[in-house]
Amino acid sequence: SCVDGFATVTWNPSSGATSYRASATTQNGTAALSCTTKTTGCQIMGLKCGAKYTVHVFALAGGCESVAETTAVFQTVPCTPTNVTADAGCSTDSLSVSWSYSSGALMYFATVEGSDGTQHACVARDTQCQITALECGQSYTVYVTATNLKCNSSRSSTVTVKTAPCDPQNIVARLDCITSIAIVYWDPSPGAESYTVMADGSNDHVISCNTPNTTCQLNELDCGQLYNVTVLAQDSKCSSTPINSASVQTVPCVPDNLTVQMQCATNSALLSWDQSNRSLEYFVSASGSDGEKLSCISQEPGCTIDGLTCGTIYSFTVTASNGVCNSSFSVPVIAGAVPCPAESVALSLLLLVDAVQEAKVGWSAVQCAGVEYSVEMHGLIEDDPQAQFILTSYWTRATYFFFPVPCSSTYNVTVTSRNSAGIGYPSPPVQGLAVPCPPKGVTFYTEGTSQVISWNASVHAMEYVVYSSKAQRTELCRTSHFSCTVPKKQNDTIEVTAVNSAGESEPSVEILVQDTNLKRRRRDLTEDTGTYEDYTSPFPTLAQL
Repeated sequence: SCVDGFATVTWNPSSGATSYRASATTQNGTAALSCTTKTTGCQIMGLKCGAKYTVHVFALAGGCESVAETTAVFQTVPCTPTNVTADAGCSTDSLSVSWSYSSGALMYFATVEGSDGTQHACVARDTQCQITALECGQSYTVYVTATNLKCNSSRSSTVTVKTAPCDPQNIVARLDCITSIAIVYWDPSPGAESYTVMADGSNDHVISCNTPNTTCQLNELDCGQLYNVTVLAQDSKCSSTPINSASVQTVPCVPDNLTVQMQCATNSALLSWDQSNRSLEYFVSASGSDGEKLSCISQEPGCTIDGLTCGTIYSFTVTASNGVCNSSFSVPVIAGAVPCPAESVALSLLLLVDAVQEAKVGWSAVQCAGVEYSVEMHGLIEDDPQAQFILTSYWTRATYFFFPVPCSSTYNVTVTSRNSAGIGYPSPPVQGLAVPCPPKGVTFYTEGTSQVISWNASVHAMEYVVYSSKAQRTELCRTSHFSCTVPKKQNDTIEVTAVNSAGESEPSVEILVQDTNLKRRRRDLTEDTGTYEDYTSPFPTLAQL
């Protein structure tokens, strides 16, 4: 019997027998069992599982027992498998089952039953097998039976095993543009006890959060990045395989290095800034000190704002957008719509008056309200690096200014304009040249009926003129050299001037020509009776001014 563990033995009647005895012996001759009966059949009880028995039947009569000439052989039910173990590892759809050898077994059946009643099995001749096609995140009951192809053993004791949690489904990630926090949602995952959310940024920045719930917040995300978000379902032993994912784009970074170039000629501002990663467009605003609001929109890191009001101070900011969120505003750049540089700057030199030459600087008015101008002159006297000068005017609304200029000097002039918005750029420099200083070192000597007048060079002079100045000033000669021969004339006074494109210098110190003596004196321009050396200052004196 495959169920009750006993064997029923039957035989044909034996002549002369009054009773019978059936005996079952294992192959090694031990564990003999028997039954006695007056009929032609009996049941042998207490058989061992998984054993092979040989049965002998003896006929009995009058104290004598026949010889067992025929036998029968049978196999009992295989023993129930023991030491059953099941391990799913961290697999979501399979597990392996193992057990100890069962006596009398030719094959084994390993069966798993799910909580929903579904069954899966595997057949093995060995003591282990693999069961597949299971569901993730499920708890399974596992048992094993042995068979000898005729009878099956009873079920082994059961073990319980769980497959790995299922991968979470329907992952959604949403970003709060104000807080820059990403909130991640997903459906509950069978078999999960907790969840880990991983966000991997395009800059390799990784951030995570853990929760027993189906929502989690991701803080401290980097700006201007695209994060790939995955959710792992976990139990006490395993995690799911990340198959599904979502993505979230963070708030754009604040544009850096905003620069503003004011274009006074067009009343506009040219702005530029650094590219903000993953930004689609930029919004630039200009807020005027008078409440005026101007703006421009660009898909590139630069744009032009037109319509600025000259004299107004503006605060410029830029923000980046990715089509969903806007960045914070950049650090404001303050710039004023200052006047353009003055145009048509021109120099005109006036004649020497009392040894002073003035340069008139003129320019055209800048078209802007409330403009003032300042003129600056940088010069070099007699090409001497140690004799530089700077002259600066006060701020004026006039479109001209006069400067006294030193003789033998070169200089350049710039005009700067300003208004309530600030000081503009200076105009391009205009070059100028002053009249030469009077020649120095004037001497003479007599050669027969002529007199040779000589002098030292005057810086920036192109030619020289020698005058007789005793009675009526008369030009005696004009030359580009440093000496000149004139007719001899007793008791005459001689003076020399230097000439260039700016005009004629003051005359040199007069010399009195006598028979053989040379007397030298300085022209008394100040009516001072003192005695002076042979020196002429390039700057006018206070009395001359």
